[in-house]
Formats: sequence, structure tokens, C-alpha cells
Amino acid sequence: MKRRKRTKGVFQLIRRLMEEPVKSLVFGKDFVSLVYDGTPLRDRGLVQKRQRHVGEWNRKKRKVYVDDDLNGLDRQAVILHEAIEGYVVRRYGLDVDSQAHPIAEAIEKRWFKEKGGNWRSHQMRTYWVWKKNGCK
Repeated sequence: MKRRKRTKGVFQLIRRLMEEPVKSLVFGKDFVSLVYDGTPLRDRGLVQKRQRHVGEWNRKKRKVYVDDDLNGLDRQAVILHEAIEGYVVRRYGLDVDSQAHPIAEAIEKRWFKEKGGNWRSHQMRTYWVWKKNGCK
């Protein structure tokens, strides 16, 4: 029974984090700064040639890596996604793939649509960069 209660608490946390707004978002030349979950975040955003998973965050340092094939809103959306994903894993100890990724994707999708972007097109562009880099 304890397992079920703990799982229910995690689902409530995930739902709350998915709805949490991003405030004071600033993209600099090599950083992203924002307030999320009441916490100010600042990560270095580094663009690299071949990023195996389109974007990635460093577990030891506050760095976010993004593939150089992405531009404009697509690049910013991936940087935001990786910054949020890294934060929720570090802060709450959530699993990257099954828990943190859906949270970051929900935030990324909401932000992308607010900026007037086409979410489906963004997904296709990031998919083709991912595929180009040899992921299956």
C-alpha cells in the first residue's frame, strides 16, 4: 500500500510541474536564464556540431548542449526543454525518460505555441536532426 501512495504522489508532482509556468525567460548568446517552480535557473547553452540526442544536459555542470543543425525557435525550445529536464531530475530525483522528459516536453510545447510556432513542424525538424545523427 505504501508503494501506491508514493506513486500517486509522484504523479501529482509530475502533473503540477507540467502546469508550472516559466517566468523571466532570457536566451543569451551562450546561456538560458529563467524562473521555474519558484527557482531561478541559469544554464550555459552550448551549440555543438553532433549532439546524439539533439539536446542534452550535463549531470555535473549546469550546461545544456544542443545540435547545431537546429536554428531559431527550434534551438531555443530544445535548450528550454533540456534546462527544465535537468532541473527536475536534480531537484526531485525523477527518472529522465519516463518522468522528467514528459514534463519538459509539456513546458516546451506550451512555450513553442505561445511564440507562434507550429509544434508538429518543430517535432519533425528535431526528429530529422535526431535521425541524421544516427539515432534509431
